[in-house]
Amino acid sequence: MNKKLFTMISIMAILIVSPVFLYFYFKPEVNSNLKISAFQQELFTDKIDYTEFTDSLKNRFGKHLLFITEDCEDANYVENSILTPLSLIDENALPKIIKIDTTNTKNLTVTQLKNNYGIETTPAFVYIEVKDKKIEVIDAIVYHEDAPFTQNELKTWLFENNLWDGPYDEK
Repeated sequence: MNKKLFTMISIMAILIVSPVFLYFYFKPEVNSNLKISAFQQELFTDKIDYTEFTDSLKNRFGKHLLFITEDCEDANYVENSILTPLSLIDENALPKIIKIDTTNTKNLTVTQLKNNYGIETTPAFVYIEVKDKKIEVIDAIVYHEDAPFTQNELKTWLFENNLWDGPYDEK
């Protein structure tokens, strides 16, 4: 009886300890050789609320690249899975980007977005020029759930608008 009890306890202990041991044994190591520059940590030169940006247009002039976004899954995907890898290609590849957050903007309509920035939804990259306190949209690329753009498509769009300063391999 004692042998059976001892055997059962031993088997149970092995079954409990083995997965824990195997988990820590095969756990991947953290790669400490990754070099992250200050640019790669900060994608945006400025982060502004939508209404604050619209109100500050009188102080802005020239050409700007805007990332118009809100707090949603698609915006997080574009920022983390498309834009961040592009910033890792070359330290100076991406232009200065102003992040415009529409999350807290009440009563923002599709018509306002269309009239002001030439887009109907967010997230979107909009290349604008401010002249005489008015916005002129040069070009825009919008991420739609049913028609998303890829990292290469964004890089091509940036290249075509003379905004991409990194190496460009056409594939």
